[in-house]
Amino acid sequence: MKHHKITKHPRSGEYYARIQINGVKKRITLGTKDQREADKQLRSVERDIATGKVQFFNQQTSLVITNDGFHDMRIEELVVKHLGWVKVNRADGTFENRKLFINQFLDFIRGSTPQGSCMVSQITKLMMDDFHIWAKNHHGRGSNGGNEALVSVKAMFNWAIDNDVCNHNIKAFPKIRREPATTRRFKDDDFQRLMQVLPEDFKDMIEFGLLTGVRPQELRTIRWDDILDTGDRKVIHIEHHKTSKTARSHRPRSVPLSKRAEEIVNRQRQLHPKSEYVFLNTDGLPYTKSAFFHRLQRWCDKIGIHGMPYSLRHTFGSKQGHCKTNQAVIAQVMGHTSLQTTARYMENMSESHIQAVDDMEKSVESILSPAPSDTKTPLQVVSKVVSKGK
Repeated sequence: MKHHKITKHPRSGEYYARIQINGVKKRITLGTKDQREADKQLRSVERDIATGKVQFFNQQTSLVITNDGFHDMRIEELVVKHLGWVKVNRADGTFENRKLFINQFLDFIRGSTPQGSCMVSQITKLMMDDFHIWAKNHHGRGSNGGNEALVSVKAMFNWAIDNDVCNHNIKAFPKIRREPATTRRFKDDDFQRLMQVLPEDFKDMIEFGLLTGVRPQELRTIRWDDILDTGDRKVIHIEHHKTSKTARSHRPRSVPLSKRAEEIVNRQRQLHPKSEYVFLNTDGLPYTKSAFFHRLQRWCDKIGIHGMPYSLRHTFGSKQGHCKTNQAVIAQVMGHTSLQTTARYMENMSESHIQAVDDMEKSVESILSPAPSDTKTPLQVVSKVVSKGK
């Protein structure tokens, strides 16, 4: 058997080779190591195929390349490849969500196809429509139920095209209608009641979250190395945040600390000077996602209010809107890549809206109110002539 050409994918860095036997092509993955190792692996595959030790059609991959160049594989293999990529290149939370929703898609395929499986080329827009409805009925909650499941599957298929994994026949995916997400914030009096009952070790953490607007995951895992002293004041330097991987260009985020936030940091430093984390639980360890959520929930339930870790961030954004802060500045502090996300915190009829129309009135007042003049109007001239005639 002739020695085949090795190709390196420009995005993933994965080496592969295309082998054709009896008019059927397959792409053999050779890993992401150096080209010399990939070449050794390819020669071993070619030798096994030539000697009959390994049957060409019994390879682990189900990839089939037809004569017209169409790449096709079983849906289960595409799922494995995609989730493997997401695990390496996206946040852990993104991977867990994607895994949940794509497994729902596999459950749908198993129940809706006679063989319990299918090739990627057999999936149509109509099947995607049916899956969206199925996800709403079986796994959806609220008005946006099923939307995230459809988005995750769509992302998988688009990833397959972008990375030259396989093709699909879906020309246009079903449209998704989204209801605006609810912004859950603390009311002023509710937050005051909460702060009165919280234990001191947890009170500092909650207050710090409100003063900075950082994400709950950032609040739980903030380290002393992340807090820099610029001379004027201290700032939280967040090198890798939630949207840094999806932004067009990676930019670290800095959140300046107010005087009150600096006092909290200094107090925590005195309480546990040897720890690398700023906030610790009662066991002297950093909070896990579940522990932070449930501890805040328990205290909110005790005083009869609704609250969750993200409520601190939402309250921060809403208060910034009331403070008339420029939306672009709020977006930079909160780490938003889109001003549409920031706009959720801008309430109608807030002080900013009232100030905007009042400023507009002042700027056009000279136009709407004419300056006094000695020029007489035509009506004044007519009335004067009539009076002389009398």
